[in-house]
This record gives sequence, C-alpha cells and structure tokens, in this order.
Amino acid sequence: MKLTRPKIQLFIIWALRILVGATFIYSGFSKIIDPWGFIYKIQDYLNAWDLSIASTIKVTCAIGLSSAEFCVGAMLLLGAYRRIVPWVIGATMMFMLPLTFYILIENPVEDCGCFGDLLVISNSATFIKNIILTVAIIFLIIKNRYAPSLITPAFQWIPLAASIAFCLGIGFIGYRYQPLLDFRQYPVGSTLLYEEEKDENEPEFSYIYEKEGIRQYFSVDSLPDDTWTFVDRLQTGKELQIDDQARSFALYDKYGDDVTNETISSDGLQMLVLIPNAKTIGYSRSYFIRTLNNAMNIIGGKLSIIVAGDEDGSWRENAGTGLETFTADDAVIKEIARGEISLVLLRNGIIQWKTAATPLPSDYFDEIDPNINPLTSIPLNNVRWLLSLSIIYVAIIIDIILLPWIIKQIFTRKNKKKDVTLHPSSQTH
Repeated sequence: MKLTRPKIQLFIIWALRILVGATFIYSGFSKIIDPWGFIYKIQDYLNAWDLSIASTIKVTCAIGLSSAEFCVGAMLLLGAYRRIVPWVIGATMMFMLPLTFYILIENPVEDCGCFGDLLVISNSATFIKNIILTVAIIFLIIKNRYAPSLITPAFQWIPLAASIAFCLGIGFIGYRYQPLLDFRQYPVGSTLLYEEEKDENEPEFSYIYEKEGIRQYFSVDSLPDDTWTFVDRLQTGKELQIDDQARSFALYDKYGDDVTNETISSDGLQMLVLIPNAKTIGYSRSYFIRTLNNAMNIIGGKLSIIVAGDEDGSWRENAGTGLETFTADDAVIKEIARGEISLVLLRNGIIQWKTAATPLPSDYFDEIDPNINPLTSIPLNNVRWLLSLSIIYVAIIIDIILLPWIIKQIFTRKNKKKDVTLHPSSQTH
C-alpha cells in the first residue's frame, strides 16, 4: 500500500512521541524511584559551583523535577495536551542543552545524572542525546497537533493526576524508607565479605560470575548454576577482587587501619548503622542507636556504626562512645543504603534488608521482649509495592483510553434497540 504524505507525517509524529516521551518517562522514573540519588547529584553540582541551599529545597527540587519529567513524557506518549506539552519539553531542553554542553567542556561532575544511577552514560553521550531530543521536540512543537490523542480531551486531566500520584507515591517511599527498586552495587542478597589474599604458590583459581548486574566470585567446588554468566578467572595468589567498585567498600578504625574483614561478621546477625554525614545527623540519634545496640545484644547479634564526615573524631568520641564505630567513604555508604541515617541487617555477611532509620522514633527499641525479634516489625520495602502501584497506574491509563469507546458502544447498542422498537416493520423486509 502506497503511503500518502499525511500518513508519513502521522507516522513520524508518533515515532517522535514515542522516542521523546519514553526517554522522559525513563529519565523521570529512574530519579523519582531513588530521590536520594538525585539529591546527592544536586549536591554534587552545588559543590562544584561552590553553592549551598537548604535541604528542603533540594528535596523539593529532586522530587518535583523528577515527577514533572515523568508526567510530561507520559502525556506526550499519550498525545494528551498536544499543544502545551511539546512547548514544556522544549523549554526544558533550552535549559538542559546548554547545561550538558557546559558539563561536556568543563566536566564539573563525572556524569550529569540524567538517568540517575539506573543508567550512567558519559557526558558526551548525554550531550548527543540532548541534541537529538531537541531536534525531535522542535518538529513536535510544529506538527504534534496534527496527530490524534489516545485520550479524549475531557479526560486528559485523569492520566495527568494519576501520573502525579504515582510519582509522589514511589518518591515518598524512596525518600522515607529505601528505593522500591535497588539497582546499586549492594542490593539485598549481596555480600559484604571478601577473601583475604592467598599464598602466591597455591595453584588455585577463583571464578567471577555475574547475575542481574551483581558480580560474585566462586571456588571451583562451588560454581553457580547456569543462570549466572561467567566473567573472568583469577589466580588466588593474586589480589582477589570482583571489581574496583566492589572493593571500594572499606572500613577504618580510629587509627586509620583497614579493618573490613575483621568487622563484617561471617557468622550470625549484624546490624550496620550507616551515617553518610555526621555533621547533618549530629548526636540527635545517639539514644536510638544505643537502644538498637541493646536489642541486637538481646537477640544474639552485634551492631556496628559506619560514619563519614567525622574527620576530627568528635562524633565517635561523643555519640559513639562505647560502641563499635568505624569510618568509611561517604560515597560507599550512600551506595549501600539511602538516607541521613539508615539500617542494614546482615546475616553471615549477606544483606537481608535495609531501611532508613528516620521514620523510627527514638524509643522504638526501648522495651524489648527477648522472645520476640524486634527487627521483624520494622517497615521494609518490597518490589511488590512497585508492581502494585504500577499495575494500578497502568490500569487507570488503559481504562481512560478505552472508556470513550465503551461509552460509544453502549449508546450505539441502545440506539439500535430503540430503532428496532420504533420501526418493527423494517425487520420484515
């Protein structure tokens, strides 16, 4: 079938809607599901430019900008608000294109954070991507109104409201507790244990395998099943490591010695209290940490505090007195768990769960029943929350798309029945 010019134009419009809309949805989703990651990136920019703003403004910007990005992408993909949405995206690109060009030239940050930690791309790739998006959106500003919308204009506000609610829901959970989707280096199920160096003369090898972005090493006697992908083989006489990022997890005592292997327990329960910046948390949660330490002792586990930003040792000497306290790089702490103060439970060195401690009151662990594990009642996140919210959101969108067609079919059938009732003689011919 020969395509006419209007059909070709219609095809191009929809293709660009999908390209630009999907990019904005992906970009917004990757940041709104992990608000802390975006907050950290904003702070990186502020540090590079020697600026400082209130934390509430950073939180508002992180959640607001991510939600707006997701929403305009969803509206463009649905063809809703056909005139205004391309202009909104165009205004965004007028800001982002010069910014990414500046980042490409000056390199104030390693990556712009366009896709959060879900997809890290180079500054040059980011700039090229924005050039393509800008050209596409200029075309849509001119032509988008000539293609129909999937949503009846009277109902356009419903998917917009649903998109906003969806973003605020997963954003609140990600900020208040932990991201519903953990795509960082240390998800639940990964280990914080690494073997020591072995004798150079041992004729043995360790094998590195990867699964769902997580790399682990195995001995020849404990190779994983075929769901894992082989990556590399290392002679155990050499320094045994998975990769530089994995080995960047290191704990130091007050003398500056690396005590990682001595600290992370390979047997039993261990609670890590992570504080990426001692200056922001101060001593306000010291009572909570001490009652948590008592709770861990009651159930036969141990507690270790890992803190950054305590260069002068004041936090260790005051809030951490008598507790097992270590220092680590703040980037590593933020990679393991999000929040100003967070909890990570290990069993035999393997992460069982993680959550921000901010929602928990200071007296949460005051009264502990030795026969009840107090850790089971802590609110934990689950990917089922994300699936449930996503299903509800998609169902609303589909219902709104199909609703006009359903209403039309109902009225059509009613009119046909009415015609048959009023003109029964027409059925005899």
